[in-house]
Amino acid sequence: MVDFSTLTPDELTELNAIDSRNFGYPPVTDRADVMAKVVEPDRFVVAKDNGKIVAGAGSYPMDMTVPGGRTLATSAVTWVSVSATHTRRGITRTMMEWLHNEARQRDEPLLALTASEGGIYERFGYGVSTRHRLVSIDRRANRLRPFAGSDHKSNGSVRLVEPFEHLDEILAIYDRYRRNQVGELSRTADMFTWCYQPKPDDLLVGALHPDGFAMWGIKPDWDDGYPRHGLDLVDFFAVTEQANHALWRTILSVDLVGEITARSAIAPDDPLPMLLEDPRGVRTTGLRDHAWIRVEDPVRCFSARTYRTSDSFTVGVVDEPILDERFDSTFKRNYFTEVVAISGDGAKLSRRRPDVAVTRAALGPLLLGAGSATTLAAGRRLRATPTHFERLDAFFGVNPLPHCRTYF
Repeated sequence: MVDFSTLTPDELTELNAIDSRNFGYPPVTDRADVMAKVVEPDRFVVAKDNGKIVAGAGSYPMDMTVPGGRTLATSAVTWVSVSATHTRRGITRTMMEWLHNEARQRDEPLLALTASEGGIYERFGYGVSTRHRLVSIDRRANRLRPFAGSDHKSNGSVRLVEPFEHLDEILAIYDRYRRNQVGELSRTADMFTWCYQPKPDDLLVGALHPDGFAMWGIKPDWDDGYPRHGLDLVDFFAVTEQANHALWRTILSVDLVGEITARSAIAPDDPLPMLLEDPRGVRTTGLRDHAWIRVEDPVRCFSARTYRTSDSFTVGVVDEPILDERFDSTFKRNYFTEVVAISGDGAKLSRRRPDVAVTRAALGPLLLGAGSATTLAAGRRLRATPTHFERLDAFFGVNPLPHCRTYF
């Protein structure tokens, strides 16, 4: 019989071994001290069979920026895994329900996660709300346009640093940045160290500007004396246009580098191609989901953000991943888990019959402005009369698109 309980501090090493095995990497041993700082045992649940841990899940306390600049307390779900011997037994569902209940108890109206597999979490109410743009840049064939590199005083303000010796400066700049970036999460020094500290033999370089920061690793490739090192851009954020230009000028000036790659540092609608003399210099090699959002408290979440028009909608929420044929005609009040009236003045529970039906997972994209009503409707995550779509897009939309660079 499988039993569930809150993780105790002395079980962290065992959970680390099980979680690492389930995800296919060696257990963390060289940074156990950092791991112990970011893992709060009472935020983790474990499943045990005959006293041995076979599954686990937990969360980190963070907060996320929503349109308008406010932040919401967010339960950042992590470490979700089940041993191969115990899958298909409802263990994941039990652990997720435990996490959702904990979020309510802790007054965290939003939950977020990153998914190792895309087919798992929508049934638990999580929808893709931010995406990563994977890019490749040929450094040797690209330069910034003159207007982007004209502020030489600003360019000269960039310092190359050892990142972990300047965490206070970096995180202070990041906090200014993330409060103006929809979808971004808060960071602490311990979490930054846990996510980004390199292995002893890896080189990690930081570029620090008073209003921005970039960090990259170098993969040496001398090619028989003709260097074409790879530069992997790990992190990048800028509060001002001048900082953005100065940091990119620095990155593109790193000698001996051939290809620059970025997996999370560049937003899907980043203007970088327009800053280069050859816009084709930025090749998009992939687009993938990053933050999946579950709106646990729609009233609080939709009251926190701002909207682009003075419209209003009555939204019915369905705790199913797809809206079936019942939602192709008149909506009945008893179809919905909850109904929320949303306007520019905020949100409140309603007894009215909804004019828009959404799945729980679709609330995340709507909250951050990540998905159009037309697209959500085409995937049967949203239903409304066609005349509503343009109004919904205008009301919930944001610019620039939501983006989350933070791993957790």
